[in-house]
Amino acid sequence: MRPIAVQPCFVTGKGGVGKTLFSAGLAAAWAREFGSACLVEFGDGAPGQRALKGCHGVHHVVVDPEVAMQAMATHLLGSAWLARIVTGNFAMRKMLRAAAGLRELAQLFAVQSAVTHADRTGDGNIPVVVDMPASGHAVPWLRAPRQLSGLLRSGPLYEVSRTLRDELLSADRCSVVVVSLPEQLALQESMELVHRLRSEVELSPSHIVINHFPREVGADVLAAVNALWDPQDTTSALGTAANAFRAWLGYQHELREQSTHFLEHLIHGQGTDRAPQWITMDRQVGDPTTEQCAQWIRDRALIAGVAP
Repeated sequence: MRPIAVQPCFVTGKGGVGKTLFSAGLAAAWAREFGSACLVEFGDGAPGQRALKGCHGVHHVVVDPEVAMQAMATHLLGSAWLARIVTGNFAMRKMLRAAAGLRELAQLFAVQSAVTHADRTGDGNIPVVVDMPASGHAVPWLRAPRQLSGLLRSGPLYEVSRTLRDELLSADRCSVVVVSLPEQLALQESMELVHRLRSEVELSPSHIVINHFPREVGADVLAAVNALWDPQDTTSALGTAANAFRAWLGYQHELREQSTHFLEHLIHGQGTDRAPQWITMDRQVGDPTTEQCAQWIRDRALIAGVAP
């Protein structure tokens, strides 16, 4: 199994696929390995806070867009007081929000600050996992430094854009993981996201994690259910339960076969050049905890030493 060896690791995918769970699980797995790790999240931070409940050693950083904008303005202007005046002005605030790529740049600047802080903490580099926005927003976010550095060519804002492009988002300094579901539409969208990241951001995802993959039904389970199954018994509680469970197992088996076939088709069609590794996370009874996800990551040797 190829490990996720380069950090920071950006995790993206559609909403509702388990992106935050995997991000928190990866951070928790790294924390077990190295003693501490950092999970960076955007918005109000509530999903990450819930996911990290009970986890130890993971520092949770929540990036607020307004705070991030003021921090970047302080860096650019060299004065926190002047930055507050500029970002606090009503007309200027509306203009900053409307400026293409500027809010994304500010929040990536906050990510870079978190990475720099983690690098300077403790005896060595601390792994950083970034729970990115849903896939529809991930590419514009990651593309912003490249766009602005190409547009500006010089000046303080250009230097920030260039630094983010060359240091935070360089292909040899970060990794990208896409989380998906075992559904044709979700898998197709994940492949489209991979192609867009390669062509527009010059980042090639190292892994695609397929969450809730149908579990393989063991022969012993099928034999036990078939022993209880009576096609003539449609009235008793045992017969009804056995029939329903047998039908459910058949559906799970068919879904797994379809998902596997479609997945093999996608893998065959993508070639081997910079192809991401596909990993399936079997469906659990109920939602898995972050610690269970972290153990799954460790069991599959998906973590390795932190890149220097």
